[in-house]
Amino acid sequence: GPSFASGCAALRRLDLTRSPKLARVQSGFAGRSGVSELALPAVCPALTDWEDGPLASCPQVQSWAAPRTPKLLRVPSSLLRGCSRLSRVDTSGLHGVREVGDQCFSTCPSLTSIDLAGLANVTSIGANFASENSSLTALDTSCLTALTSVGPRFCSGCVAMHTLDARGLVRIAAEPLFFFGDCRSLRAIDTGGIANAGAVDALLRLLDSSATPPRVADREKTTRNGSQTQPVAPAATGRVVGAGQYVLHLGPA
Repeated sequence: GPSFASGCAALRRLDLTRSPKLARVQSGFAGRSGVSELALPAVCPALTDWEDGPLASCPQVQSWAAPRTPKLLRVPSSLLRGCSRLSRVDTSGLHGVREVGDQCFSTCPSLTSIDLAGLANVTSIGANFASENSSLTALDTSCLTALTSVGPRFCSGCVAMHTLDARGLVRIAAEPLFFFGDCRSLRAIDTGGIANAGAVDALLRLLDSSATPPRVADREKTTRNGSQTQPVAPAATGRVVGAGQYVLHLGPA
């Protein structure tokens, strides 16, 4: 039921490997507990309902690898939000998922790596997906080619992030609000997948309005007839390396 092992500070391991027919994990399942490992079957063929906050604010969790869940369509909000020792996330078992809730992997100060490969079929991601992760240095979204909707503050506040690969955002047409706001160390963004030039320009404007805007020189556009340079608002330098492909290099001009 809800809050099944929530708040059990001395609990270190929760073993559900003998529950292959597990169909539902209710809200707050083991949130705020001392669990360092939630052992699930390698394949959860019956799991269809995973409610919010199952492992939120569990200070002992250091890594998480998703089991294979072929029938699960939604990853819950606050899945691992606030897990202070979490350093690695592997989503490879989540290929059936179409939606990800809010604050899924946010506010995890030890998180250095998120493997998003399992989210290749996701069409919608909520707000604050991976925000406020102070140790995250790079994020690769190149696999998110089905994504059409992104909530505000996708990876904002990741103060150590220096590289963002956004090539997978081929279906995003609108400006993702505060997508990488206050990522003060950000120096390179590859937006090669964003075919909508207006969305790229919106990202440039977002950079220009950020709290610590990088300086800009120009954006170089490569065409079939050669190259030409055109000015942009003071935000970043970029280079179009193909149709709709931009590489933005951020930093002092």
